[in-house]
Amino acid sequence: MTRIRFQSVCLAFLLVLQPVIALGSSISPSDSIRRQLSHLSGTAKLQALNNLCYIAGNQNDSINELNYIEAFRKEAAKQHNVDDETEARAMRLNCLYNYQMRDQMAEELPENLNFFAKHERWDKYYGKWTLLVETCLNNGQFQTALNETQKIYADAKKRKNASGIGIACSCLGKTYWHMRMYSQSAKNFAEALKYLKPGVNDTELLDTYDAYSTVLNNTYKYEKIKELGPNWLKLLDSYKTSYLSQGIDISALADFYRKYYTAMGTAEGGLGHYPQAKALLDKALALCADASPLAKVSTLASLTLYYTDIKDYDKALAVNKERYELDRRMGDIYGILDVYEQNSSILMLAGRKAEAADYFQKMIPLKDSISSNETSSQLNELNTIY
Repeated sequence: MTRIRFQSVCLAFLLVLQPVIALGSSISPSDSIRRQLSHLSGTAKLQALNNLCYIAGNQNDSINELNYIEAFRKEAAKQHNVDDETEARAMRLNCLYNYQMRDQMAEELPENLNFFAKHERWDKYYGKWTLLVETCLNNGQFQTALNETQKIYADAKKRKNASGIGIACSCLGKTYWHMRMYSQSAKNFAEALKYLKPGVNDTELLDTYDAYSTVLNNTYKYEKIKELGPNWLKLLDSYKTSYLSQGIDISALADFYRKYYTAMGTAEGGLGHYPQAKALLDKALALCADASPLAKVSTLASLTLYYTDIKDYDKALAVNKERYELDRRMGDIYGILDVYEQNSSILMLAGRKAEAADYFQKMIPLKDSISSNETSSQLNELNTIY
């Protein structure tokens, strides 16, 4: 999540849409912008191309998004606008990563890092470097991810760059989290928060708050989760204020608030503050209406814990049924296993031991499959390293 030049973007939209609005046309915003491009120049043209990139991104249109990003980059380079060229290059790397074109992303990364370093765009330099780490983590290549993160940290230390150190610490936290070394992960996230600053590292801060709260939840450190709350909410509210003051739709913030309310609701439930927990989880659920299945399952998992804690086992199982369907559709074997584990525990607490045993039986092949996949990934990684 990056801060966009909101006033400029809104102005660009108004400029390119004004003739269309006047005619009452049903032409889409992207079509209207494209029709006006040939009449635009300078900053207005860059802003229009930037808008086309975001429209395509919101439509999950990889071909158009990549084409518009390239047009945006070329126009920025032509105008010698380093800020916009930096933004375009970062957008392309994100796009390649998000659309699973990760080999292409890795191939293009070095040249882009050189560009960011040449122009001292260190937030982009370190932030985009971490895409390599994210790729390794997604592939189960934990040692490679750790090695790459240590390179980022060493580079940032050498340059005495606070943003880079904070980003590297957060990346270390994620790596140890994936390795299930929660204590070390928590230490790294705490260290990251010493270096990451609002207004400079907003994207990394929001990401770190979310990941850190998950690790703290895994280690039952509920008070520490609550300690993150004020600064986390303050950062989110600063975005909301900025959006509202410029007449921008705040729906884009929904998923970020959902993560905050889910984390705080989970913490209150863990502390036995059940009315407060339910109120917060209800707010998170209300923000799930248009959320992706992946986003929704994390909130549903916390709601299952809440109903289990208050001994409403039927509702806990009902929520998990909804969650299971989402995980099944996504093909998330880890999510399905977690549902089975939760269901077996809930049924044992409810005294329904025979049904619990059925879930224990279902877990065996899933665990074997996961273990086999993880072992295969680790062996492939070792063969690559050595």
